[in-house]
Amino acid sequence: MRKPQNLFLILASAFLLVSVLIFASSARTYAAEKEKDVSELSGQNGYFVVRQIDGKIGIFGGTDEQPITTIDVDVAELPEEDRNLLESGLIAESYSELVSIIEDYQS
Repeated sequence: MRKPQNLFLILASAFLLVSVLIFASSARTYAAEKEKDVSELSGQNGYFVVRQIDGKIGIFGGTDEQPITTIDVDVAELPEEDRNLLESGLIAESYSELVSIIEDYQS
């Protein structure tokens, strides 16, 4: 009687493990593609601009009108000084500087 239950538990555990591995792999692939897209755009424009768009934080490649991506941070909830900086736009001259700015607003 215990053998079918043990087999079921083993199969369920294996399925769960495979599902987690697939999800983690997909998340890493998406993050790597997004990082590649962002860093390549920096090379084309030479710099990034981080500014407010539609109440969120947008990352723009140089003089581009459309954001490369947006960050789900509600600008209205930020301190006034940060809102003012994002209204005028923050310039990041490198990808590492961009990452630093983003980390400041996500923490």
